[in-house]
Amino acid sequence: MKGSFIVIEGADGAGTTTQTLALCKALEIQFQKTNHARHAIYTAEPFKNDLGKHLRSLLSVMEPDKKYTPLLHDEIALSFALNRLQHYNNYIAPHLKSGNSVICDRHTLSSLVYQSISSDYDWVKSINAKAPKPDMVIFLDTPLSVCIERIKSRNTQLEYFESDLFSQNIHQRYYDEVQKDPSIVRIDGARDASRITQEILRAISPLFNIPLY
Repeated sequence: MKGSFIVIEGADGAGTTTQTLALCKALEIQFQKTNHARHAIYTAEPFKNDLGKHLRSLLSVMEPDKKYTPLLHDEIALSFALNRLQHYNNYIAPHLKSGNSVICDRHTLSSLVYQSISSDYDWVKSINAKAPKPDMVIFLDTPLSVCIERIKSRNTQLEYFESDLFSQNIHQRYYDEVQKDPSIVRIDGARDASRITQEILRAISPLFNIPLY
């Protein structure tokens, strides 16, 4: 039985990592209760192979207030697109084939939002066109003010896309993209984390033949 591929999307500070991990834990518990010999697998993009590690390292040293060449931004966009295919072919697909469900922290939608800020939108869309589509995409609709507050509460150095200026731009771009695709499930990301997880479980329950909530 093929597993389900579920993606959780949202701007920085929206809670994507928190909810991806929580959903994996909740699904794993349900699988154990129903004696299903399958698992919920957490993953995130960029995938942590050599290219993904290079991308994370590069983004961690880029300064929010500094301008970079268009070629560098195009390199980043291409690297994300290639890393995404490597991620699916080498990690996600084998798990799905084994019947496991894969919960991914961000996917193609993030590239359309982030990389198209500095690279041509249609080009970014074209280089990601071959990426397999998830069975369901959950968008955490978290107000910009909440996202910024969460980012600042981490007390860590801001990464390239986490400045207030980028946050405003990214937030609007997510809304624009989500409005184009009615299949994307929007969930209020400003509430208590456990309530959000329960709502996600209700949203994905049609993908499974066991009760999730």
